[in-house]
Amino acid sequence: MQVNITDRAEKELLKLPPQIKDRILERLELWEKNYTQMRIKKLIDRDDEWELRVGDYRVIMELDHNRGIANVLHFKKREIAFKKRRMGK
Repeated sequence: MQVNITDRAEKELLKLPPQIKDRILERLELWEKNYTQMRIKKLIDRDDEWELRVGDYRVIMELDHNRGIANVLHFKKREIAFKKRRMGK
């Protein structure tokens, strides 16, 4: 699975502390190589959107299984990611 980080997600990533950013990027690289063996969660209220848990942060991705591409949409702290979803954003 090829992982692409959108411009918006890149901006969010750059705002994170270096230690958190490194941990997230390591986990994404590991997921990219072993995506069939690592657990991700389908977002109930979104089409083709999934989340990868990295500590207190969530990597929100849009998956295109046919093309083998995962587009990272957001890097959000858990409580912020869940709050926005509950509000329908």
